[in-house]
Amino acid sequence: MAQAIWLKSSNLLSGTSPEVCSLLMGFAGRLPLALSLLASAWSLRSREGPPPQTLFAEPPAGYTFQRFGVSEDGKSACGLFHFETKADITQHDVVVAVATYAGRHEMMRSKHYPFHTQQLPPGALLVYFTNSAMEGRMISATDNSTDTSYQAAQDRFMHVWRFVASDCLGTGRMRWFLMLDDDAVVSFSRLGIFMRAFEETVGDPLKQQQLLGRKAAWMNRPEIYGGNGILATGALMQALGKLPGSAWSKAVSDTIYDGQHFFYDAAISMLVRGPTFPANVMRRYLSGPFGIQLWLNDWRDQMKRVLVRCGGVPHSEYQSCMSFEGSAKLAITLHKVKTPDTWEAANYIFSKFGTPKVSDY
Repeated sequence: MAQAIWLKSSNLLSGTSPEVCSLLMGFAGRLPLALSLLASAWSLRSREGPPPQTLFAEPPAGYTFQRFGVSEDGKSACGLFHFETKADITQHDVVVAVATYAGRHEMMRSKHYPFHTQQLPPGALLVYFTNSAMEGRMISATDNSTDTSYQAAQDRFMHVWRFVASDCLGTGRMRWFLMLDDDAVVSFSRLGIFMRAFEETVGDPLKQQQLLGRKAAWMNRPEIYGGNGILATGALMQALGKLPGSAWSKAVSDTIYDGQHFFYDAAISMLVRGPTFPANVMRRYLSGPFGIQLWLNDWRDQMKRVLVRCGGVPHSEYQSCMSFEGSAKLAITLHKVKTPDTWEAANYIFSKFGTPKVSDY
């Protein structure tokens, strides 16, 4: 059963209860995807099971953001977010978390949500984590959080990882977890093919502890870049959920630079490099599946580079412009997708470059 749930950060010290949730229906502005996206088989195990269902929980207004710090146990971690609507099933093929904030609510409603929910497959759970109350039917809300800085977003990402790893969603064992930024998009059909390839070549994600993502080629230490999404096996998430809060806080403190700032992807990479995890826990890619490889390997805003390289939005010469780029067929995620031009380009890349095969990965 596929679901989408809205969660909002809670005040760890307040103990306030969420307001009554309302189901949000009738979303407009769905972005059409090419039929090739929908025709591609989602097959980790099978398509059997209940039909997809989409649920939304409207978070309460009023929120004071807490900086990432030491929590003693998983129960404390579960106070990081609160919600009314819970998942209907206790095991998912993949849980996808999207971290966002009030200033992006309108973009989530008009673009990000329809782009993903129209291709959300059975066995998937999509969860939006936000820092501020949603109003009405996902229309833009007044940002009433106390900190909307880039650094606050890094704290929120860490909270999301710990929240999900501690099974605060109540979903039980998941086969996969994908952390996605709100300016990144995923092709679920390609993701399913990639997961199937992993399962055939590496093994069961419930037994293999692996963290997968784009290589942060500009860093000296081994790290995964989170802009294009970070994928974790269910076995890794179970192991992360057993770590004490002090381990999470230490990963943050070990990656702080200039005395106060850190990046969540560096902290997660640091966390899994600890003695608890296998030496080969990270799989880092320079090209597809996490984004596409451009002639500037450290170009992080890939979609902007695509538009520069190909002369704007898709046109008759667009595919020939990208013909040198084999990884466009393999990409399961694209980043940054924020403007109308980049949304059009992302749709084009996912739909016009063919469907990858398991053997391609």
